Amino acid sequence: VREATDFCQKFLSRTKFFFTETILTGHSLGGTIAIATAFRLGLECHAFNPGATVIDQLGKRVNSSPASRKKITVHRISDDIASACSAKVSNVEIKVYKHSKRGFGHSIDQFLR
Repeated sequence: VREATDFCQKFLSRTKFFFTETILTGHSLGGTIAIATAFRLGLECHAFNPGATVIDQLGKRVNSSPASRKKITVHRISDDIASACSAKVSNVEIKVYKHSKRGFGHSIDQFLR
């Protein structure tokens, strides 16, 4: 997470005149890292089937800090085990979708049309 945070901070400092908004995204472990980085830097985030650990632990610790005021959205497939324990934390919206395609429910393909 430290490496992702450092990368985002460098990216933001070098591109602040080119972009008005930065949104982090990730799937599975990448979604978990995106959430942790978004909480630390106060960025918006969309995570797809992330593990719940960061939301449960980090989210509860930093939830009241000014940096966590941006919206975090967790997109999860209803029968995905990895993201099944996503906790309700303020500033975190959890959207649940039906498993609509053949194959593993955790796959990013479940979110593609």
